[in-house]
Amino acid sequence: MSSQREVSQYPSPAEREEELARIDELIRDLDVRLDTPQGLMREHLAAVRSYLHGAMPEEYKMTLDMAKEFLTEIEDPALRSRLDAFLHRPVPNVP
Repeated sequence: MSSQREVSQYPSPAEREEELARIDELIRDLDVRLDTPQGLMREHLAAVRSYLHGAMPEEYKMTLDMAKEFLTEIEDPALRSRLDAFLHRPVPNVP
């Protein structure tokens, strides 16, 4: 059984829904081909989404960090800027 402290560390349902919506928007704007930097970023964000939805905070943070490594390879400046803002924002309530 989880303690109250452990449960309170996860994003609230409202925060989780906002985060999922941001991730979904970015995923929609990325290339679906896996052999491109955008495709690799898309795969990382899909994993981030799964880890957030599954309440797996360590994996969530680790995958965000891995996605940051591909950021410089995104050629579209506007998309890269949006991804950068998402990847480098404070992560609410994730330990």
